[in-house]
Amino acid sequence: MPVRNVNHAGQSFKGAILLNSTGSLTMNKGSLLQHNFSYGSASAVYMLDNSVFQMNGGMITGHFGNLNGPCIYNNGGIMTMNGGKINNNYIMNGNGSAIMLFENEATFIMNDGEICENSAVRSDRSHCGAVYVHSTGIMEMHGGSICHNTGVSIGGIHFNKNVTFLVGENGIGKSTLVEGIA
Repeated sequence: MPVRNVNHAGQSFKGAILLNSTGSLTMNKGSLLQHNFSYGSASAVYMLDNSVFQMNGGMITGHFGNLNGPCIYNNGGIMTMNGGKINNNYIMNGNGSAIMLFENEATFIMNDGEICENSAVRSDRSHCGAVYVHSTGIMEMHGGSICHNTGVSIGGIHFNKNVTFLVGENGIGKSTLVEGIA
């Protein structure tokens, strides 16, 4: 089922899909979130404390946002990506054009799928093309691909804190991470 062309111009922090603290969403093969716009954060999916978003397939593409995380803005929820694509999304004045992990231990677990060709387009204020991990955000990457994303400071993943990497059998060794990590 496609969700297309939802426009939140003049409003901030609204997505085409809002997951409140007990909300959950499962996106499977054939699902499409496309061409949504938000003046604030999250033109596609906005996640609050304890919400759950499981992406098993489908595509999230063509979103445009003015502030952080125009695709997925996670503020305390758990997102698991087991497949599908997040691509061709753009942010003007913020961080993480595909995914923004904000506070409250917002979690993103990537087991498979692709996050590719996303862009932070304004050179003086947009820092990360793919995933921005802020404050107490948590990211685990066990598989999948993050590639060909563009941003001012980094195209791939930007960590706004100290991090520890596990590489190899149980870490990111099986994944494809084409760009640098800052």
